[in-house]
Amino acid sequence: MFTFLASSTMTTGKPRDDGIITQFNWDNNYWAGQLYIPAGPTGMMQYRGSGQNADTWGGWKTLLDSANYDDYALPLTGGQISGRITKEGVGKNWNKGRDGALIAITSLSSYSTLASMKTVNGSWDIGSYSDTNYTDDLLFTYISDTHYNGSNTTDAQIRFLENGHIIAALDGTASKANLLNSSATANTTGL
Repeated sequence: MFTFLASSTMTTGKPRDDGIITQFNWDNNYWAGQLYIPAGPTGMMQYRGSGQNADTWGGWKTLLDSANYDDYALPLTGGQISGRITKEGVGKNWNKGRDGALIAITSLSSYSTLASMKTVNGSWDIGSYSDTNYTDDLLFTYISDTHYNGSNTTDAQIRFLENGHIIAALDGTASKANLLNSSATANTTGL
């Protein structure tokens, strides 16, 4: 085991900041690993490994800790990401679909929103409501920015009932007629 100083005089293979590098050799100095401990209170620990004869070192990798986890993971209370979230498909029977879901809300509390998509003048929200009038319904709701910033009023709502029926309700501020006026016929007037 060897110890080195990482400082501004180090020209190649330096970790993030100044500190101490401890090298652990294996099998007569052929393979090695290094652990970097920062000299200051704000540094981050790093490690790297080498090939045979310790002649080719890999890049430094930063250890995840309580000071830097925000750089690599969303906090449990929420946060913001850029880019896509992807997941491999998980084959399930129809009755076990929730077990393979990318996002799952496991209980309801009032109006629970799964997703919201901002539009120019409002947003479309997908969720469910823990009220006896909405038991087991899935709701697609449009809320204008005016109502979002003011009254608790929806501009449009499409309800998917547990029996497969669809109810499309537009309130008095909407400019288009109801798309569905019964479970058997659709009225496209005003489209």
